[in-house]
Amino acid sequence: MNSKIGELSSIIAQKTAQVDEYLSTHKQPSPSFEIDGPLDLHLPEEVEKARVVAIDASQELNDLLRGPVALVRPVVSLSPYTDKALLLMEFSSMAPVSKLFTDMTLPQRSQYME
Repeated sequence: MNSKIGELSSIIAQKTAQVDEYLSTHKQPSPSFEIDGPLDLHLPEEVEKARVVAIDASQELNDLLRGPVALVRPVVSLSPYTDKALLLMEFSSMAPVSKLFTDMTLPQRSQYME
């Protein structure tokens, strides 16, 4: 019998493959935090369900691998992409995403990074 973490990792791989296959087949970009990345995936119901199952399984796997002690500690950064995503949100309020920041004076330090 597989362990719970092995089972969850298989679910994540299978469901993520379904989402990836749909995006590839329909020539849609992969999810990204890049400035030109898609804001929403606009998935059909069946593929959206696979995405949600993958997210739920990945969160449960994360919790199991971190353990109970780590789960009760405050989380400073949820992922390596959290700070980048927060910076993009701050920048997006300064100018439309479609414009380059070449002529703009950007803040030296984000309030989210303090």
